Amino acid sequence: ASVAAWTTDSYEKMKRAAVNRERLIIWDDDGCDMVYYPYQRADLAKLPASARNFELVFLEATENTKADVIGYSGTMGFGYFTALRTGGYVNPNRFADANQPWRNAVNEFAATGKDALDLATDFARRNKKEIFLSLRFNDNHDNGHPAIMLSPFKIDNPEVMVGHGRKVKCCGRNAADFAQEKVRAFVKKYMCGYMENYDLDGIEFDFFRHPQLFRTVALGGHATAEELATMTQLMKDFRAMAEEIGRKRGRPFVLCARVPDSFDYCRAIGIDLDAWLRAGTLDFLVVGGYFQLEPWRKTAEKVHGYGVKCYASLDETRIPQIVKRQKGKMLPGRNDKSCWIARIAAAMACGMDGVNLFNIEYFKHDDQRYIMQHDIRDLDGLDKIYFGTYVGGGGYLPQSFLVGGKDFWKTTGVNPAFPEKLATGASHLFEIIFGDDLAAAKRKGKTAKVEVRVLTDLKGATLPTVKVRGKALADGTQKEGLATFIADDATFIKGENAVEIIAPVAMTLHDISVRVTFR
Repeated sequence: ASVAAWTTDSYEKMKRAAVNRERLIIWDDDGCDMVYYPYQRADLAKLPASARNFELVFLEATENTKADVIGYSGTMGFGYFTALRTGGYVNPNRFADANQPWRNAVNEFAATGKDALDLATDFARRNKKEIFLSLRFNDNHDNGHPAIMLSPFKIDNPEVMVGHGRKVKCCGRNAADFAQEKVRAFVKKYMCGYMENYDLDGIEFDFFRHPQLFRTVALGGHATAEELATMTQLMKDFRAMAEEIGRKRGRPFVLCARVPDSFDYCRAIGIDLDAWLRAGTLDFLVVGGYFQLEPWRKTAEKVHGYGVKCYASLDETRIPQIVKRQKGKMLPGRNDKSCWIARIAAAMACGMDGVNLFNIEYFKHDDQRYIMQHDIRDLDGLDKIYFGTYVGGGGYLPQSFLVGGKDFWKTTGVNPAFPEKLATGASHLFEIIFGDDLAAAKRKGKTAKVEVRVLTDLKGATLPTVKVRGKALADGTQKEGLATFIADDATFIKGENAVEIIAPVAMTLHDISVRVTFR
């Protein structure tokens, strides 16, 4: 009995230490580095499959950085498991494209005795980082490319898809319906395979890529009370499985989930976050993604109320692609390093415990290293570009996954994907989250130039009125619809800043940025 008590106590201590470990930067690997090998690395194309060559595709970008966790994704829409011991499948004929300089290299690497998750784990261990499996439950890519991405599970069980025999009003028609027991059983089976066969530190349940769970929602409704209870029970089952297997291996699993940042929106699509957190199913939460519904501070405070850490998911912006397709107008910089530093600083200023960097693995490795090489708790002195809106465009909108989803949008901003027409004298009020304490930076000998740029369709020298925290900016200049104002050190404070743009005549508001350049 005393030995059993000691063992239990030791495990609980390890679990508390694992849960409370400081994690500031989580870097998500898209999981395409083996099925699209060697993506964007033509220099590796003719070289033999090797562990180092695999790492050079994506993982290398995290070397010698402050990224604490590598989240490795190997699933897409209930298929394409690049981890070979999960009971899933790998089809080397899929993902092949003769017109592209990459290939499905799963079998090549399997011949070396290592699969993708093995290699990612080895890399993480060698670089003293944690390795989390990122499980995408209803990734929507198989909806757009069913011929090469539809999984055998769905082919063999077509009735599990939300659009089977019905026309969906939102979501991807090939998404799996979690109301069906066989879907939940399949998910539990391959999750068990991951936990039993790989040396993982944790698992992220990715419900944002993509946020679709039930046929009820796909057909235009909201998740029912029964469906909410079903998902809550599934999360409890996941926790129980992780505890059982963790105790057997003598080391706990840390569990987190990536979800939309609105509790109300989550509930409408089938995720009862209040119930999940009350039941202790998760050790921390990652919120947000390709759209943001609530102010960061509000979400962080609510999650913290359950005694759980909260991380902001900062996803690659899709706004430039949308604006270009629409032949619209926008300010440059949303994919610049200085913009990513601004986004991180803004999230931390709102009380987040860290950030999750999603889909930046395709950026230049040097740019990624710059983004991840700093202590994100103090980014004063680094150049930044803040925007009124960073994400939200194309098919990645709240209404894409819930009829009426745009009604849950509680954030305001300026999004060039949706330019706003203002009548004479009309105004647009929103917030810009500022991550700098310019007074503190100045005390450290770092002074900054702060430029506010507003892009409209105004002609000549006519300027819009721009107020920050109720005070109008002065001495602006304008050229071809771009108004520029120089703000002083006291204009913006760290945190939320109310900004109002007032139209002098009828105009279209396209974009706004705040550029902070340190000298």
